Amino acid sequence: MRPSPSAAEIERNTVSESWCWSQEWRDVLFAHWRVPTEIIQKHVPPGLEIDLCQESAWVSAVAFNLETRRLGISLRFPELNLRTYVRRNGEPAVLFLSLHAGHRIGVALAKRFTPLPYFHARIECTRTSAARRFSFASPLLTAECRLGPEFNRPAPGSLDEWLLERYVAYTADRRRRIYRVAVAHQPWLVRGGSLQLRAAGMGAGWGLNLASEPDAWHFSDGVSAKATGFLWIATPRHDVPVSV
Repeated sequence: MRPSPSAAEIERNTVSESWCWSQEWRDVLFAHWRVPTEIIQKHVPPGLEIDLCQESAWVSAVAFNLETRRLGISLRFPELNLRTYVRRNGEPAVLFLSLHAGHRIGVALAKRFTPLPYFHARIECTRTSAARRFSFASPLLTAECRLGPEFNRPAPGSLDEWLLERYVAYTADRRRRIYRVAVAHQPWLVRGGSLQLRAAGMGAGWGLNLASEPDAWHFSDGVSAKATGFLWIATPRHDVPVSV
């Protein structure tokens, strides 16, 4: 397992890019599944390679509340995304397969200003019982999580670190052109507990069977993050900035 760079390393290495906006990611639930490499390969555009861990490809469903301010507009809404794990030029990253948000204006703005594959969905995300219970409901995924009291950081070199500590993301448009975005935030601080989750519909459009229990899961109270603009990866030698 190759180590993932830290947030500080990513930030130091992002010398040619500017941080464009900040976001708050709150009450973040990660659910992870091992999946067949041959299925994921169909959805990975040229220029990226599947990143394997424990000889397997992985996908993760990530459910959370997003708070952002850009262009003088403040928004807060629940989001659900599906991602897989990739590398480019040896750099670990995630590839977004889909993103759903429970806010029509937020989706419209994301489609206007980013190449991310956003869709609107009815989503409810709540935190109750003295912040020890988390629930998430959407047509694609439902979850009930009872949280434990202890907080931990993923151990270096562990599967947890491999799944969580990713500071670069890619997305592809309908023409299979890929775009890169970098983020910076503190390492994830996660807590355990018990989870009941149904996500059978989450992977249906990608040929993935996510009806089984996740192979791993994590919950975090959240992080404050900042992100760059998107770079269009035109060729292996040229990264072209675009105004998104």
